[in-house]
Amino acid sequence: MLNSPDNLAFSPQGAILLCEDGDDDQYLRGLTLDGYIFDFALNLQTDHEWAGATFALAHPTWNARAMRGNNPPLVDEEDRITLFVNRQGSTSGSNPPSAGNEGMTFAIWGPWGNGAL
Repeated sequence: MLNSPDNLAFSPQGAILLCEDGDDDQYLRGLTLDGYIFDFALNLQTDHEWAGATFALAHPTWNARAMRGNNPPLVDEEDRITLFVNRQGSTSGSNPPSAGNEGMTFAIWGPWGNGAL
């Protein structure tokens, strides 16, 4: 069903996010509490794998994306959760890697309460 997942993170809903490290396309896959596997993201930029996924809670009372002036708004907890995930870069060839082949960290925002993750 999966192609060599080797990193996982538990989502705010209790589901699992898996980083695949297979020979084919590189996916982030979700695994729901009832055992359903679904595609969450596909690396279309390179053939390098996803790794190091983690969900993190932002500041307890404000959200930097929504902040206006000096009065940051209160937000729901699910809106303060960010998924951080890395796309590995080239491990051979030029140093630094050529453009598009370098590693990269992505920050992905919810709302997580609207989906399986």
